[in-house]
Amino acid sequence: MLIRNEIGNVEFITSDDHRWISLLQDVDHDFYHHPCYAQVESDRYHGEALAFYYVSRSGVMLIPMVRRQIPERLYSGCHLSDAVTPYGYSGPIYTDDFSSEDMQRSLGVFIEQGRRHGFVTSFLRLHPLLNKKLVSSISVNDQMRLIQHGDTVSINLEYDIDFLDKTLRTNHKRDLKKLRQEGFVVKINNWDDFAAFQTIYASTMARLKALGYYYFNNLYFQRLKDSMEKYLHLCTVISPQGDIAAAGLFTKVGDIVQYHLGGTNEDYLKHAPSKLMFLEMRNWSKDNGAKRFHLGGGLSARRDSLFEFKRGFGTDEHGFYTLRIIHDQDAYTQLNSRFLAVNVRSTFHDPNYFPLYRTRLEVQQV
Repeated sequence: MLIRNEIGNVEFITSDDHRWISLLQDVDHDFYHHPCYAQVESDRYHGEALAFYYVSRSGVMLIPMVRRQIPERLYSGCHLSDAVTPYGYSGPIYTDDFSSEDMQRSLGVFIEQGRRHGFVTSFLRLHPLLNKKLVSSISVNDQMRLIQHGDTVSINLEYDIDFLDKTLRTNHKRDLKKLRQEGFVVKINNWDDFAAFQTIYASTMARLKALGYYYFNNLYFQRLKDSMEKYLHLCTVISPQGDIAAAGLFTKVGDIVQYHLGGTNEDYLKHAPSKLMFLEMRNWSKDNGAKRFHLGGGLSARRDSLFEFKRGFGTDEHGFYTLRIIHDQDAYTQLNSRFLAVNVRSTFHDPNYFPLYRTRLEVQQV
C-alpha cells in the first residue's frame, strides 16, 4: 500500500519488489540488507520478508525486516504482528543525501504507519559501520528506545600488510607461527567442506551452551548458500592430519567483509586454529579489494574473552545498538498482560527483554 503525504512516499514493500534491489546500487550496504537474505530469514522465523520504503524530498531510506505473527496463545486474531530485522547487522540503509532531519522524521512515520498496518513492535539491529549517522540523529521518546549493547571490532584494510602484522597481539603472533610450523593450512571457498563447517558450528554452539537463537539447521544453511552464494566465502583450517580444525562463513559486499558464523573442532581447541583463519581471511579480504574487515563482537555483544580475542587482530571499535520501537502501546500492554496470565507469572524474568511478550529463557535478544 503506497501512502502519499506532504513529506514524500511511504510504503511497505516485499522482497521481490524491484525498488529494493535497485536501491542497493545507490547506497552503502552490506550482506544483511539484501532481499534474498531477508527471505531466508523469514523462512526461519516463519514470517514475511518486508521493507519499510521511505522517500523524502532529499533521499530514500529502507528498513529490511521480517514480519511475524503474534504467538497464537497470546492473540488469536490475524491483524496484529511485529517485526524484527534479519539476523546480523541489518539496520536501515539510506542515500547519502538523506539528512539527519529526514532520519528522525522517517522513523516517526515508520512508527505511525507500522501501527496502521498492525505492527505492535519492531526490533531493529543497527549496523555498527553504516548506521553511525542514524545513531547520532535519533531522539528517543516513549515509543522509541536506542540501546547500546557493546562494541564490535574491525580491521582497517587500507593499511599495508606489514603494518597490520605489526598490530597483531603478541600471543596471536606466537600462536600463528606455531600453527604454520606444525603444518596447519587454510583453504578458501572449498565448498566440499560446507557440511563439515555446519557440523563444527553446531558442536561449537553446543559446547558454549549458546542460546537457541544461535542455532541454524542444515536447511537454513542450504537456502543461504543457494540464494546468496556470490557473497559467501567459506574458510577452513586443515590440520596436519587432514581434519578440519576450524571453519568460518564470511561475507563480502562492496568494501566490507564480515565474519558471519564459525567454530572450532573440539579436538583442536588447544591449537587455536581460528587465529590462522582470521589472519588468512584478513589477507584475502585486502587482496580482493575490501577496505574493512568486520569481526563482530563478543557473545551477546559483551566485552568478553571472544571480544578480546578479536581485538588481538584489530583495534578499531564500533558501537552496536538496537532500536526498540512500540507502534501500538495499548496492544503492547495487553499482550504483556496476556503473557503473564498464560505463564502464571506476576512479573517478567527479564524486564529489559524486548518485546516482553516474546520473552523466552532459551532465546537470545541480539
